[in-house]
Amino acid sequence: MCIRDSFPTAPGRDRYAEAVARLATAGATAEMVHAVFERDGACVAAARSFVRVVGVGGADRRVLALAHVASSPRARGRRRGAAVVRAAWARLGGGLDDCVFCSGVPAFYERLGAAPLARCDVEYPSASSKRFVDPTMLRVATAEAEPWPPGATIRANGDGW
Repeated sequence: MCIRDSFPTAPGRDRYAEAVARLATAGATAEMVHAVFERDGACVAAARSFVRVVGVGGADRRVLALAHVASSPRARGRRRGAAVVRAAWARLGGGLDDCVFCSGVPAFYERLGAAPLARCDVEYPSASSKRFVDPTMLRVATAEAEPWPPGATIRANGDGW
């Protein structure tokens, strides 16, 4: 189980509890949890990846989503966070050619090869849909990926987005 300090808590949210819940329920082929554990059994970095269908440029596109990325303060600077992100991105290929996600720390992901998307709007299916909370949308793509339309509206398909 991951240590609480790996997951900073935002106002009104317990990100540790969210991550632990995901660790307990992951297992569908479309969802994976990537983690680094130390010898004492403590989780020092974790990330969740899952397949999502989004609408962009007038067509639906299967993308890999990245969420709940965190590392323990005691593991920072040791590339543990980078390891779990790269493990998630290793799922790309074979028709799953884009990873699209939002972040409040885009420079971290840019150092790993992600590119910020041009400012875009997100259209949600309902007023109760979960909203993106981090300000920057980023993308990692394989060489086979279709170009991303600049400034395109992303249509979030489903309330779980």
